[in-house]
Amino acid sequence: MPQNPPQHSPQRPAEEPAGLGYVVDDGTGLPSLEDEIRAHGPLTGTALHRLAIATMTGLAALHRAGITHGAVRPDTVLLGPRGPRPRHPVPASAPPALDDETVAAGTLVWSTPEHVRGLPVSASGDLFTWAATMVYAATGRSPFGEGSMTTVVNRLLHGAADLGPLDGPLRALAADCLAAEAGERPTAEEALLRLIGYSGLLDTALLSEPVPPADPPARRRRPRTPVLLAAALAVALVSAGVTYLLVPPSPARPAAAPASTASPPAVTARPPATPPPATPPPATTETGLPTGGTLYENPADPVKLASYHVGQDGKRTVAYARAGTSGDFRRVGGANAVAVVSHDGRRLAVVNELSFAQFQRQEVAFTDHRTGERFALPAATAPDVAQFLNWNRDNRRALLTVIGSLGQGPPVTRGFVILDVVARTSTFVPTTDAQDRPDPDAVPPVYYWTPDGNGVMAYYTTPELRNGVLFRDLTGRVTRTMHWVGNPVGRERFSPSGRLFVTTGCGIYDLCVWDTATGERRATVPGDKGAYAIGWYDDRHLIRGRWAGKDTFRVSVTAFDGTEVRLLAEMNSTGEVLPHLTFVTG
Repeated sequence: MPQNPPQHSPQRPAEEPAGLGYVVDDGTGLPSLEDEIRAHGPLTGTALHRLAIATMTGLAALHRAGITHGAVRPDTVLLGPRGPRPRHPVPASAPPALDDETVAAGTLVWSTPEHVRGLPVSASGDLFTWAATMVYAATGRSPFGEGSMTTVVNRLLHGAADLGPLDGPLRALAADCLAAEAGERPTAEEALLRLIGYSGLLDTALLSEPVPPADPPARRRRPRTPVLLAAALAVALVSAGVTYLLVPPSPARPAAAPASTASPPAVTARPPATPPPATPPPATTETGLPTGGTLYENPADPVKLASYHVGQDGKRTVAYARAGTSGDFRRVGGANAVAVVSHDGRRLAVVNELSFAQFQRQEVAFTDHRTGERFALPAATAPDVAQFLNWNRDNRRALLTVIGSLGQGPPVTRGFVILDVVARTSTFVPTTDAQDRPDPDAVPPVYYWTPDGNGVMAYYTTPELRNGVLFRDLTGRVTRTMHWVGNPVGRERFSPSGRLFVTTGCGIYDLCVWDTATGERRATVPGDKGAYAIGWYDDRHLIRGRWAGKDTFRVSVTAFDGTEVRLLAEMNSTGEVLPHLTFVTG
């Protein structure tokens, strides 16, 4: 088991390295990961993966600030109310001599090969000890076992780690991080990308649990898994594209916000020109994708795939787009870029959502396919990051959610930024202030345009710990709430007409279809544990995806009764990176 580190200095106040929004402190009074595993046993499944994302996010922030932690272990990962975080970096002690019988071998199992060789600590060493800590979280033991000091050292120096029940991408990443040679390990940013690709923002798989009843006045202790999931997910937002939900300021709290009664501001919906067919037309063309796979289309399709990004080489993502709604797909942006095409197919927006790790200012690059013009607009300044780009249906304004920090604290959704590509303006709209407090048990908010383009929608957690949606105008003011609908999903939140939107939370893995104007449930799509909600094909069909093999992702049209009625695409994506797809009006 881990040994408590020596006290190198008196306890000190919390510090925030380089304003990155990730706090490291002495952790007085906080339970550690070691305490948690001893008390409740190893973590599994989603809880383990979210812990991995949260802790790796912290290391990526430290490394960006030029700081090496040097002592990542189960007893230095603290589980505070604002999520997992590392105790402040401590000076590294000299490795014990191999003949020092007073030092237990257990001290070395949380070291690194280079530390044993007498070399200084390094960022790559943090990756090594992080992986060992994740194995501990999954097994309750070190990956290098027990035994004599010589035995443990030999295992360390030769990469002989026992990864236990770890499987899939997390096992592969842990194995790479535990490489005996420091130069063979990924960087923290590379590791984070691999973790994010696996988590994939599990719209239906993660957020489809039945809504629990509200706690009684004497609040009972919540199960540890949801707390760990929410806390880890919140910390990971600065890179994965998710963040803490903020409780709205007092004047706009869910309990007091204008409810969906009397005459709330309407979200305009337009009826479809013609009723959508009961069954989509069959595919008549097959287009090969440059990253592998096939796109199946029909000229009568109401939407067409315009851009996508997938995993490549198991370590990065690449983006491809085509001009308009036809033609070949071409590579756009660099590694880790996200490409999103406007609804009419005219404009392409490309953003690197992880640029905060390299650049002070984050920009969105635009290309007008009609004129060939190219330009960029600012979206956020480090340590803030703008993510989840989506286009207004007027095809001239793009929206991103801005994630940052309120002083010394965890990452939070600070507001949204509107980029007007015609006026060439960038307008930040704050939705939080110092009075807000992150709720580590809540689903974090991400903003999407309403169908009329005059407001935005995000999800929130009610005082009863249920999920609902709230609407804001373009000044950030809450105008309407629907506390009963659950969590909206899909890259395109509303149906083509704007009359419907879809959520999870109404049953195990079920999707619920709601009327935008009235909040009444219009349909319940039967649950499918392995499916991901992507968006809308028309007002009678959803677009969903699922893995169909190790590196193959299958995209199809699904009717409201859960029947898969048409195959849209099969695409390759390595490292189990969930593809990001943009469909535009056909």
